Amino acid sequence: MKIIYGLAISALLYSSTLLAYELDIIPGVSVGPVTSQTSEADLIALLGKEQVKREKIELPENDKMEVTVLFPGNSEKELQIFWNTPFITPGSVQIIGTVWKTPEGIHPGISLKEMEQINQSSFRLSGYEWDEDGAVTSYGKGVLSKYTNMLFIRFNDYDAYGRISNAELATIMSDSEDFSSNNDVLQKMNPSIKEMFINFNKPGSAGYVYIPNVLGEWKIIDGVCGKVCTMDNAQISTYKGKIIQITQGSYLSPFVNLNSCGLSYYYEIEPFVEWLDNNPYITSLNLKADTIAVNNFSCSNDSVRFISLDDNKTAVIGWEGVHFKLQMQ
Repeated sequence: MKIIYGLAISALLYSSTLLAYELDIIPGVSVGPVTSQTSEADLIALLGKEQVKREKIELPENDKMEVTVLFPGNSEKELQIFWNTPFITPGSVQIIGTVWKTPEGIHPGISLKEMEQINQSSFRLSGYEWDEDGAVTSYGKGVLSKYTNMLFIRFNDYDAYGRISNAELATIMSDSEDFSSNNDVLQKMNPSIKEMFINFNKPGSAGYVYIPNVLGEWKIIDGVCGKVCTMDNAQISTYKGKIIQITQGSYLSPFVNLNSCGLSYYYEIEPFVEWLDNNPYITSLNLKADTIAVNNFSCSNDSVRFISLDDNKTAVIGWEGVHFKLQMQ
């Protein structure tokens, strides 16, 4: 009876205009009527067949994928659902319509400067003139950082190119480097959000896949000796407060600089508890996570192992037998 009652209420609401609260996006939780447990059949029951259609969309390398489109052709309300289990379990939703918004006010069409105000901080985004240009790579310490891995945004507003010269565009063109939103050229360009995805696979859910976000500046805040250590506590303390900087093209630290050398970067996902069991001496760093990413940054002449935790705000790097705890700036 409880389920029937819920369906009846929802059908009544969606038979008329959507109420304001039903247009809310809660990254990792819901987009209007869509949650991680909502099937296509549920949506047809709620909205009717005319508002729920299947469509094949083009993917890179001539691939195609069948998605479910809600409110097709409605520029204000259209959504596209990408499925983990086809038509049973949603994985993500692309926000096409402009009326959907997060509690903070993020929606397609807002500008880079507006998002800085909402985030209460600058953020970082990928360079331009490649397939994934203008994608947010880090929300930094802003209020939107709680949505890391759940809110994906691209400022790929090509009309904004007309606000800057070709020479200025050249300074932010890169497929291997990201830029701060407070970059002078990006501020002048002030592009708008044209692509926005909500991911339901949040930490702790069955379908969650941790995607490490390591780009940015990291401050060394603590350190502890491992099994074999070449430093004493006084030497370890001299590194506290120093910065490690990682972009898509370089890794710069007080220990090793891998810069302008065609940096390659890959990672492996591991359970945190297993890593902790194998490294019991790091317990004093007071780390908490479900999952870690073991990131390997390498050039032809050197490499670095960088452990990032799934809060995307904490990491650990080992050097000379010392494990240094890092915090994203």
